[in-house]
Amino acid sequence: MAISKRSKRKEILRDFGSTIGFYWKYAGLVVFKKFWFLWPLWGLMILAQLVEPFVFRLVFDEVGKVSSGQTFDIVLIGWYIVLWAAAILISSTIIAWIRAIFARRMPQMDKQYFDDAMRHVMGLDMSYHLEKKNGELMKKIDRGIDGLWGMTINIVVNQAPQLILALFVFFWALTVSWQMTLVTMIFYPICIYVFIFGAKKTHKYQEESNDIFTKVLGRAYDAVANIMVVKSFAKENFERERIITNMKKYTDLQEKASVGWGRLEILQNLYRTLQRVLVLAAGVYLIWLEKFTLGELTMFVLFQNYLYGPVFSLGNSIRGLQYDFVRLKEAREILERPLKVVDFDGVTKLKVKDGKVELKGVGFRYKDAGVINNVGMIFEPGQMTALVGHSGAGKSTVIALINRFYDLQKGEILIDGQDISKVTQVSLRENIGLVMQENTLFNDTIFNNIAYANPKAKKEEVYAAAKQANIHDFIMAQPEGYKTMVGERGLKLSGGEKQRVAIARVILKNPPILILDEATSALDTKTERIIQEALDKAMKGRTSIVIAHRLSTVLHADKIVVMSKGKVVQQGKHAELKKVPGVYKELVDLQVDGMLAV
Repeated sequence: MAISKRSKRKEILRDFGSTIGFYWKYAGLVVFKKFWFLWPLWGLMILAQLVEPFVFRLVFDEVGKVSSGQTFDIVLIGWYIVLWAAAILISSTIIAWIRAIFARRMPQMDKQYFDDAMRHVMGLDMSYHLEKKNGELMKKIDRGIDGLWGMTINIVVNQAPQLILALFVFFWALTVSWQMTLVTMIFYPICIYVFIFGAKKTHKYQEESNDIFTKVLGRAYDAVANIMVVKSFAKENFERERIITNMKKYTDLQEKASVGWGRLEILQNLYRTLQRVLVLAAGVYLIWLEKFTLGELTMFVLFQNYLYGPVFSLGNSIRGLQYDFVRLKEAREILERPLKVVDFDGVTKLKVKDGKVELKGVGFRYKDAGVINNVGMIFEPGQMTALVGHSGAGKSTVIALINRFYDLQKGEILIDGQDISKVTQVSLRENIGLVMQENTLFNDTIFNNIAYANPKAKKEEVYAAAKQANIHDFIMAQPEGYKTMVGERGLKLSGGEKQRVAIARVILKNPPILILDEATSALDTKTERIIQEALDKAMKGRTSIVIAHRLSTVLHADKIVVMSKGKVVQQGKHAELKKVPGVYKELVDLQVDGMLAV
């Protein structure tokens, strides 16, 4: 048990250190590289704040002369007050200036963080994106920025100056009276222990509640993003109740944390009161012994505020620090997740001359299921090759591997003799046009969705691509034309309209290799025929790979590759394969309304 606790403690410390290091990776840009000139200002601010106890000591010692029958110098006291007022003005001005500078420059920290975050998230493999909810993922990334701001303001702007000031005051107090310094610091260790112990307990509640709230937001995002499904199944109340149930867990944990902090605040007030009483009593006693002056007592009353300021301030702000820490930890876990698909050292850009795609002994297995074994096939330049087979045969996996959404576990894939693992991912995908069976559009205009393939394309080029995809007339019939918004994930368009916009987008891209995952499946027969003619033109002169379900599609294929249970079992033309007993003949014989029995 002791070993287990020790290991757990080490893991907590390691996790804490990693998160602080992650924080400093970005905060360091602000604090050191951008704000080195602030340290002299901080020093001047601390000196200005030290004027107050010094002035109060002088004033009260001067006024205390009355008790011994002497008169005090009212002019001198006036100058002391002027000095005190000037110090307050200087200190408050510097604090305001520092906060303004941080507010102006800290967005640079946000920019660097968000740039790193988006680069990393975009580089994560497809399996990660398929497993995670986009709403939760982006919320964690967004909250990382809040964590950076919160910790920087709390630690660097608020806590660090107070701690430095407390150190100065401590050594100053020792030079005045070590006995009074000891009395003043008597509750210091107790306060620190109480806050550390309390923070440890509430941190657990904060972490759990944060995790639940993230899931709630992710579920809410999914419900809104799929609002048509929710409404069609009349599940509005179901979604609301599920969210409210989790929110109840969140509020319960937050309540436990709040109760814990309430108890700490009570203890904090208790220790503060006892400490003040002790300082006042000890000071009066020393004055009675004539070993202390009224001014020195006044100075120590102020000293206790400076000395305990960092502890009590940290106690008041540690809840926010915990929340910020949890936010940063979540973001760090995403940004430090290893990238599975990366560009290795020495990679070059893919250069496509003919567009020949070749798979040699390819093997791949997903985490849970889905296997392809020793797959070999060739997609010849200028030809259309159809991939057919029952559902789960491995067709979509082959397409994903050619795009290098996943790395091979065995074998190699070559394009014009170049191993795709040895070329940059960008250059690989720039040369491949992919139209999926289910395409998602951005919540933007139709024009921008098509032009996404080539943002520098001229208006005429976008129009030409839309005409070839047989979507131009539909677009022009809309009140806003090409400026028509398609809605979240393209929900304002029908399935066929979305498909044609996606086809126009890939036509505009003009890649040498074209991959169609049954790109006409969402279209009616009449539109499918028109689009198929457009695709035939688009495929001309290109290496075309088509996952085919329609018999009409495979009839035109230069070659058909039949897959079953992760293996290639047949290859040939339609006229040859339909005569041979096997998977392809079964698919054709069992076809329904021109659709292969996949």
